[in-house]
Order: sequence, then structure tokens, then C-alpha cells
Amino acid sequence: MPHTKQELRKQFLAKRKLLTQEEADSDSTQIFQNLFHHALLSQKKEKQNIALYFPIRNEVNTQLIFNKILTQEGFFYLPKINDYTKPEMSFYKVEDIKDLEVNSLNIAEPKTTLPPIFPNLLDIVLVPLVAFDKAGYRLGMGKGYYDHYFSFLGKQAKTERIKPLLIGLAYEFQYYPGYFVEKDPWDISLDYVVTEKSCYSFRFN
Repeated sequence: MPHTKQELRKQFLAKRKLLTQEEADSDSTQIFQNLFHHALLSQKKEKQNIALYFPIRNEVNTQLIFNKILTQEGFFYLPKINDYTKPEMSFYKVEDIKDLEVNSLNIAEPKTTLPPIFPNLLDIVLVPLVAFDKAGYRLGMGKGYYDHYFSFLGKQAKTERIKPLLIGLAYEFQYYPGYFVEKDPWDISLDYVVTEKSCYSFRFN
């Protein structure tokens, strides 16, 4: 069984690559429904600041969530890489899909000149991942953008976190039924992970 982050990343990316478009779309729709079924995106009167991502390489599709936020839930923000030599990114408000441009990594990101939102002003962050473990730790693509951006949360006890709420979106097969042996000092655990079959809570771990 693979143990290093590199080995696990390779294994889980290979699994995700095998998904057909039909399977990815079907599971993504169910994940979208589960987000609301478990009231993680709730019908609140006040608008919320919700950050999400534009999917690549068979990541859980967030298009339905885009549409829902734009019409009902609040304001949405997408990440933009600030420095390709460092794990630095910021989130910017997006009001229309047309406000996006493709960066050098072939990822759609905001083309805004507006200032970014401060991390602690985000209410909910929907996070992409390659795999997640029993403690809610996330395995990403290895650059550390999300972990560094939300590093301030690591200084708080999870039960004391107010916001943002970190919610991973994943396929059920991305669950690793153990604990990642390798951890970096900046690794941040998620509050929840929603799959097409379940909602995993790590809020009080």
C-alpha cells in the first residue's frame, strides 16, 4: 500500500482519470444535492460569501453550485494565483462566468482588477482535492495553495473556528481509510467532505 503523499497522489489521480464524463456529471449532481440535503449550503436570508473553484481533470463539477449561488445563495469568489514561484493565491468576487480567463496552468480564474477578499471574510469555502483521510486532512496537487492561504486557521482549535467553513468536494473513492503519515506544518484539516454517497464531518475531531 502506498504511504507517501506522492505515491497516494499518483494512485488517486489515476482512479479519477478513469471516470467517464457521464459518471463525473452524475456524481457531481448528487454531491450538489447532498450539500443542501445536509444543510451545508443553507437557505439563509442573508447573503453569504462563498468561495469555490473551477474544476479541471475530472474534479467534482461545480457548475450547478455556481448557478445556485448566483441566483439565490450569495456572492461567489474564485481563486487566482498571485505568484507561480510560491504557494500564493487570493480569492476574487465573480459575478458572471464571462469574468474568467484561463491562466498558464489552463485553469479558469478571475480577470478582475478589484482587491481580493480577506480570508476571514469568507463564510464557506468549497475545496477541490485528490484524496482525504479519516481525520479530514486533504491531499491536493502538491503546491500547498489552499493550506498556506488558510494557515491562520491552524492557530485556532477546530471547535473555535467561526469562519470560513472548509468543505471538501470529493468522489467516494477518494476517501483514504487511514491517516496520512506525511504531514506538513501548514496542512489544514477540513470541516466537512461531501461525496455522492455521504457527508463526512470532521468539525469536532
